[in-house]
Parts: sequence; C-alpha cells; structure tokens
Amino acid sequence: MKYRILFLLALLSLVSFSQQTYVPDNNFEQFLINKGYDTVLDDYVLTDNIKDVTFLSMKSIGIQDLTGIEDFAGLTELRISENPLQTVDLTANTELQYLTAGGQTLTSLNISGLTKLIRINLQDSSVTSLDVSTNTDLEIVSLSDNTLLVDFNTTGAINLDHITLNNNDALETVDISSNTNLSNFFSYYCDKLNNLDFANNTRITDIIFLEMNSLSNVSIKNGKNNFYLESLRNPNLKCVEVSDADYVNANWSRTKITGAFRFDEYLVFKNNCDEPSTEETTMIPDGNFESYLESIGAGNGVTGDNLASTSAIQALTTLDVSGQSITDLSGIEEFIALTNLNCSTNELTSLDVSALVNLTDLDCSYNDITALSIIKNLELVNLNCNGNQIAELNTLSNAKLESLNCEVNAIEYLNLVNNTRLTKLSCNDNALKGLNIKNGNNSQIANEDFSAFANADLTCIQVDNVNYSNTTWFQIDMQTNFNETCVPVNDDCSFTVPIVLGQDTPGSTISASGAATNPSCAKNGSVVFDVWYSFTAPASGSMNITISAGSLISKIALYESCTDASPINCDTGNLSVNDLDPGQEYYLQVWLELSSRLQSRLQSGAFTLNAQDSAVLSNEEIEPTTTLSLYPNPTSNVLWIQNSNSIQAVTIYDFNGSVALKENGVNSTITEIPLQNLPAGLYLVRIEDEFNNFINKKIIKK
Repeated sequence: MKYRILFLLALLSLVSFSQQTYVPDNNFEQFLINKGYDTVLDDYVLTDNIKDVTFLSMKSIGIQDLTGIEDFAGLTELRISENPLQTVDLTANTELQYLTAGGQTLTSLNISGLTKLIRINLQDSSVTSLDVSTNTDLEIVSLSDNTLLVDFNTTGAINLDHITLNNNDALETVDISSNTNLSNFFSYYCDKLNNLDFANNTRITDIIFLEMNSLSNVSIKNGKNNFYLESLRNPNLKCVEVSDADYVNANWSRTKITGAFRFDEYLVFKNNCDEPSTEETTMIPDGNFESYLESIGAGNGVTGDNLASTSAIQALTTLDVSGQSITDLSGIEEFIALTNLNCSTNELTSLDVSALVNLTDLDCSYNDITALSIIKNLELVNLNCNGNQIAELNTLSNAKLESLNCEVNAIEYLNLVNNTRLTKLSCNDNALKGLNIKNGNNSQIANEDFSAFANADLTCIQVDNVNYSNTTWFQIDMQTNFNETCVPVNDDCSFTVPIVLGQDTPGSTISASGAATNPSCAKNGSVVFDVWYSFTAPASGSMNITISAGSLISKIALYESCTDASPINCDTGNLSVNDLDPGQEYYLQVWLELSSRLQSRLQSGAFTLNAQDSAVLSNEEIEPTTTLSLYPNPTSNVLWIQNSNSIQAVTIYDFNGSVALKENGVNSTITEIPLQNLPAGLYLVRIEDEFNNFINKKIIKK
C-alpha cells in the first residue's frame, strides 16, 4: 500500500512538471524560442517557462493567433501592436498593468475584469467598441487612428486620469461623467465627436480640442475656472459653457506663453450658450462667400442667412477664399485686420479693398475685375491682379510695394515712379502705351523679375539707366526701347492720364510736343509743351486744382472735351471751379513756363498735380456758443478734441469726400482720435455735439 501511494505521488509530480501550453501560431512560438522560453517549434511550450514572465514586446512580427497568452499568469506589460491579429482576449491575464495593441485586422479586444490595468494604448485598429468599465485602476487611455470605433465605455473606470483621442473618425459621443478623477482630456481630428460635458470633472486641469469638425457643444460648468483650455480649428464650436463667464473673459488669455493662439477667434465663453445672441453681424450677400466663412468658423453659426459674425471677421488677419465661385465680395470692408487676402479664381467683377488699411498681400488674379483701387492700401507689399479686365491701375500711394503682377489686363499706363522698393514687375499682355519705372531702384530688378512683352503700342519704357535695362531686361517686344526720357504718354488729349481726387500725381513735360494753339492764360509768345489729364467731377460739382513745379511757373487749363477750342477756365498754379456736372469727365491741360528773363531756356520739367473736391474741404462751420479745440494741428498720430458741449460723434473725411474714420458714442467733452493709419494729407473733421450741432474743422496729418 505504501509503495502504491509513493508511485501515485511520483506520477502526479511528473505530470505537474511536464504541463504544457498550446501555442498554435508559429510566429508567436518562434518568438518564445528566441527569448529562451521554448526550444522546439512544435506548437507547445512548457507552462512553467512562461507563467512568471512579466514583459512581452511582440510588435510587428506577424502573429495571427495569440492562443497561449492566457498562461502568462505573471504578465504585467504586453505590447502586440502591428500584428495581423483579429481577436485578442486578455481576461485571464489578471496581473496586466500596461497594454499596447492595434493593427488594421484587429476587430475585438477583451480586457474585461483586468482590475490592475493602469494604461492602455490602442492604435490603428478596426475595433468598433472598447469597454474599460471594469478596469477600476485604469489611469491612462490613448486611442489613435481607430477609424471604426463607435463605442467607448469608461463608466466604471473611476481612477481614469488621462484620455487622448486622436483620429477616431466614427466616434460620436464619450460619456466621462463618472470619471471624476479625470485631469487631462485631449481630442484631435475626431471628425464626428460632437458633444462633451465636463460638469462632473472637478479635477480637470487640461483640455485640448483640435480640428474637430462636428464638435458643437461643450460644457465645462464644473465650478472651476482655473484649468487650461485650448480649442483651435473647430469650425462648429462657437461657444463653451463655463461656470463663471465674467471671470473667464476677464482673466483667460487667448494666447499661449509663446504668443500662439489658444482659441479660435470666433469662440466665446458663456454661462449659458443657449441664451439669445446679441452679437453684431455683417451682411454677406454672396452665398458662396458666406458659406465659406461659416466653414472656417467666422460666420454666425447659421449657413444661408447671409450674415457673419462681425467680431469674428474683424479678428481675421489672413483670408483665402480662392476658387469659391464668389461673384460679390461685399462685406470684405469689415475685415479690418486683414493683412493677407487671396480672392483669386472667382467670378468677381469689382473689388473694394479701400477699408483694408493693414493689407500687405493681395491676390485677386483670375477674376473679371474691371476697376481696382489700392490708393488707401499704404502697407501693400505684394499685389497680384493678373488675368482681369483692369484698365487703370494707380500705385502712386503704395510706397512699400515690392512685387506687382498685373499681366493679362487692359492697362494703358503705369506710373511706378513712387514705387521705390519695387523688385518684381510683370505687366505683359496689356494695352500699355506708357510705362514709367524711373524710380531710382531699377538695379534691384533682375531679368527674370521683369516682363513687359505683348504690349503692341508700347514703344518707350522710362528707366533709371538705359545701359542697365538694355543689358539686364530682355522680356520686351521688338518695338519697345528703354530711355531715360520718354515722350509723355499723355502728350495730347487723345490719351489722358486719369487722376485720383485728393492724391498727388507726379508728371513731366520733358520731351512733350508743343500745343497746336496756346490757351488764354499762356504767356504771349511762349511755346506750350503740354500734357493732359482727366478726372470725373464729384457730386458737389466744385473742384480745387493745384500744381507745383519748383522754380517753374505752372499753369492749368480746364476743358469739357478734347475738341473744345477754348478752356472753361485757365489759371496759374491754382484753379478753382464750380458748377461742374457731377459724373462728367473733364480734361486738364498742364504746361510749365519760365520767367521773362529765362524765357530762352527749355520750358519743360517735372511737376506735381493735385485735384480735390472743394466741397469736402469746405470751410463752412456752424459755430454755436461753444469752445472747441483740436490739437495738435498739424499732427502725426493722435488728434485731441475738446469742446464745452459733450461730443457725440466725430467723422473724418478725406479729399474724395469718403469717410476715412468715424467714432460714434463718444459722449464726452474730450476725446482722443488715433490717426496713425491715415495717410498724410488734408482732412475735414466733422464734430457733432449733444445738441446736434455740427462743427467742421480742417486738420493736416503729417
């Protein structure tokens, strides 16, 4: 009997010693052989060899079947990503603390009951659901590129501290209400995730949303206001609910320490996002333009109502609406902070950028624009208006212009004498008759940066140095030559140069031919070497025209048409006229004369012409019994206005009669008006007081 018992004990000991684990996947078993846990590739491994293994890293080694993993009883960390696994069941690995898994073939991951699991990283899988509700010690979850994941259950993960969701395109909702220990929530590129509520997450310290196209409802009303929030490029997230909106709006910075933005410019913080909005809106008549603004989060949240958020568009510094089939860019005048505007490849016939005084880069190429005014865009550096129908382009006020592409238009004359920083010019395929680029900076323009070909009527280009242009610039037509003094393109009335009211226009009579007949105010016996300009009469019908030419005597004659035998008026240096027909085109003949003792010398030279709407600069002032002071005058940057009656509104008009600046709701006897964005010149200041009196004063901006 004793011997039988001893035999049975020995047999049990032998069975126990030789217990094996079934490992059918050859790649899995070969890995174990390589690690020294097995010796023969026979689908079996001694259980005793693996039961105490704590760490396995088997990334991308072709494992298709993880059978046998259940006997790794002591396993605390497992890495199995990028293997062609379909299902993974780790419920037997109760000691597991860290898991990295994933791969396109993986459709099921079971980690139920792993109460010691601390961290899980699941990436690039085809898993449709992930349940961590029984992983009570779980602290960190990172889910990336799981494009089929629709269900993520965190209900019982009471110690969950950190969640990262990245590019999980099918995930629509995440309920984190039971994760009261959550401190970090990061979500990127999850296209369908639309609603998040942090009301129960009182320990939250960091929240980041990035490029979440559907995210529209976020509430962080958890009684805290001292957490870090970053929300960028989330076009439908216009409002975030917080516990104390006044505190948040007063104390949260919209920029990081580095200076980069933390929030989309259109994002607002409220105690209740459902309360009716009182936000100011701007009319955007073009449906395609408004739809695009909605898509970038600069609308008012309602597509198709032709409205955009005024505060949102006024905060934009860059706008690219190229290729949006836009026919009307009305509303662009409210984008007052814009420095870069690209509206190329649309269907625009007109474009008004006069209000965009900060604009440095404008691309309006490939439209059907017939007129483009950039006279108020003093900061403009780069202009591309290629492929339009523009007939006139005035760059005289754009002193900072460095690059100009005006190819394929109908421009007849380009005067670039004031563009002393110009380094690139492309004006081919126009109707040019005159091109003056004598600006003192030609040596900075290389051959590849200059083109003026396909202008059949262009015979002479005025330049700084003929030798430099002849040896450097080759992209011109056969009939075109370079000269330091070209015959003025406006040598007679058959081709007049249009002038802009209120803007200095430089000109020259050098090489001009003599007039057929002398005007009435010309000096008897003198030869009149004249050039011609045109302008459209303003609504007032009143004009003040001045010309200065240094030591030469400057004269002006005004005509109704080029065929008139005698002028309407003719004078020296300054010409004031009234009763012009508003909207009618008039013609100016300009010439220079010498004094009697120098009459034998050449009567030609350079001059500056300026035409103003005299009604805008009228000196008619209502002077009630008040004491009004404007100082300093002239001024450079700031104008102070002080009045004995309360000032209600201040409007500043430029030479064209256009509103250059307006301040409403002043309601004070003294106010400061910033003028740094206005070009130098003469302005009319119109002040309205509390009794609806109007007072007009002239100022000079230096």
